[in-house]
Amino acid sequence: MINKITAILFDKDGTLIDFDATWRPAYIEAAKRLEDRTQRPGVSTTLLEVGGLNITNGLWAANSLLASGSNSEIIELWDEHLPDLQFADISTIVLEVFHKFTRQEPQLIPGVRDTLFTLREYGLKLGIATMDDEITAKESMTSLHLASYFDFICGADSGFGLKPNAGMVHGFCNHCAIHPNDILMIGDSPHDLNMGRNAGVALCIGVLSGAHNHSDLVDLADDVIEDVSQLPRILNLQS
Repeated sequence: MINKITAILFDKDGTLIDFDATWRPAYIEAAKRLEDRTQRPGVSTTLLEVGGLNITNGLWAANSLLASGSNSEIIELWDEHLPDLQFADISTIVLEVFHKFTRQEPQLIPGVRDTLFTLREYGLKLGIATMDDEITAKESMTSLHLASYFDFICGADSGFGLKPNAGMVHGFCNHCAIHPNDILMIGDSPHDLNMGRNAGVALCIGVLSGAHNHSDLVDLADDVIEDVSQLPRILNLQS
């Protein structure tokens, strides 16, 4: 195992959970419900595009709110484009849709379950830092029977601040009595990698299983891999 790495902090969506399978339909349905409420055709397309989803090619804009923002950030952005709706109504509609999709049984990225088992067998401490809400992240891991693998799970509403600030990493450190130099940070977005850099973690690893491509990640990462199943190789572990 690489010297010093005793803990791994994972992003959730795009790293452990299939981002497209969960969030693309959630964003589309939320935007459509808001359009129906405004009765203004085309509003849903506007909301998706300002959020970072290119309707023409289906790609996510790097560092966009839909690709790596929190629920509250997305609601605030969409509120700016919905002057005929009350903020409270927008928030209720969006959160209802988001929670419906994220509380359905999530689709794991292939190889995640076996990888987590291997990492725990070698005694590493594992955590999740997501821009989703904490309760949803915990419910997702519980529904997948993976909650016991994690020592720490936090979200955008957990009180540690938002990515790319270092607060979630520090929360992981405090909870597990570890130092940033002990940690490998892994995620699919520049926000994940910048959070790791800002916190001073030992390694930042980008994965191509989410909403960002190699060119979005390579300058920020110590390595870019296809998905988390390659972590045991990077850490020189025998599966």
